[in-house]
Formats: sequence, C-alpha cells, structure tokens
Amino acid sequence: MMSARLKTNVIARSFLLQSCWNYQGMQNIGFAFAIQPWLRTIERRGGPSVVEGTKRHLEYFNTQPYMASFVLGVTGRLEEELAAAAPEARAPIEQRISRLKAAFGSALAGVGDSLFWATLRPACAAFAMLLWLVLFSMGVYDAFGWAALAYLASYNVPALAVRWRGLALGYGLGEGLAGELKRFNWQDRMRKIRWAGLICAVPLTIAALLVPPWAPAASWWNVLALAAAVGIRQFGWPTPRVCAASLAFFVIAAAAGVL
Repeated sequence: MMSARLKTNVIARSFLLQSCWNYQGMQNIGFAFAIQPWLRTIERRGGPSVVEGTKRHLEYFNTQPYMASFVLGVTGRLEEELAAAAPEARAPIEQRISRLKAAFGSALAGVGDSLFWATLRPACAAFAMLLWLVLFSMGVYDAFGWAALAYLASYNVPALAVRWRGLALGYGLGEGLAGELKRFNWQDRMRKIRWAGLICAVPLTIAALLVPPWAPAASWWNVLALAAAVGIRQFGWPTPRVCAASLAFFVIAAAAGVL
C-alpha cells in the first residue's frame, strides 16, 4: 500500500525527472531516481534489492514531465506485484513493466504536450497579461507582481494537481489506467481552456492595437496587419515568414505615407 510519506517522496523526486536528461535514455535516470523510495520500501518488505530495480529502470523512458506520475503509479504497483511473485514468475512481470512504461509514456507525452505546453500555458499568459492591463489601468500598486503571481498560480496549481492525482490513479488502477484515461475527455478540456484564453486575449489585443496609451500608434492599420498575418498563417506559412511579411507590409505602408 502506498503511504502518504512514500507518495510525497516520489512526487518530490519527480520534479527532477529531466535533471539528467540524455540522448540515449532521455528521462531514464530521472525516472529511476523518482521511483527509488518505492524500491527501498519493497526491499525492506523482503522484495528485490534497490540496485536490481534501479538497473531495470535505467532503460529508455520519455514522456511529458507532469504526466510521468501516472506511469510512476502504475510502475510502483507492478513492482509490488513483482516482489510478491515467485522467482520463476518474475521475468514476465518485468517484461510487462517495461512494455507498459513505454506505452503509457508515449501516449501521455502527446496528451501532456497539448494540454500544458500548447493550451494551458498560452491561456494562463493571456489571463495574466489581461489582469496586468486592468490593474495597471486602475492604478493598483505593483500590478506586474500581481499578474506574475496570477500566471504562476493559474499554471502551476493544475500541474501540481495532475502530478498528485496521477500517481494515485496509476497506483490504484494499474494496467486499467488506460481505460480511465479515455474517460477524461482531454480534448473537451483543452477546448474549454482555449476558449478561456481567447476570451482573455481578445480585449488584450484590442487594447494593444487601438487604445492609447497601450497602442502608441493606434490605428486600424494595426488591425489590418494582424488580420493579414493570421490569414497568411492559415496557408501553412512558417512563423518567420509571417513575421517577415508583416514587417514588409509596415515598411511599404510607411513609405506610401499611409501610416
């Protein structure tokens, strides 16, 4: 059974998952380090040695760091099952651990990257910038500090919750975790977060383009340039090319005397 102390130790160590990132094993050293408290507990109960378990977990492993707790939970449960098995039955369990680590790591990497890097982080940034704009406009002291605090809180609270809850779910469900993850409606959650970020970004963009003093050169040309950049981006243009086209637009418009 996973105690609160063991859970806390594993979660704390998981923050160092990428501290020894390497091209050969990716996050393998960090994973082995994170699961060591579990291996020590198993060893004290008469299971395999920590050294033996650590060597097994030095195989290739890679996933989104916040989602690694799910894999740690599943692996911890299987390690306990491995310790309770007869010596002749341990080899198949070791193979299952290796296969499940690879499968879960790969599947959760895509979900975690989309959820945290591509969805939650931009939404939290838009929220924090809008909060700064409102507070600064109201004359609130240290508006930037409050906005920075809001960004850190809005991003890290969900990330910490996923780490903590993921370890418990992985341990409680074991190999059945895959079915539970399908019921999380990840895409629906990400869509709601994107809408929340858009709601924050729209007034922020309007202020930046049209409202002095936030837009020193307030002009509808700014809106036109933004719309053109967004439109060009839809045709698959890479970001550097979009930036170059936007710059060229402003240079030509300035030369024509329309800005």
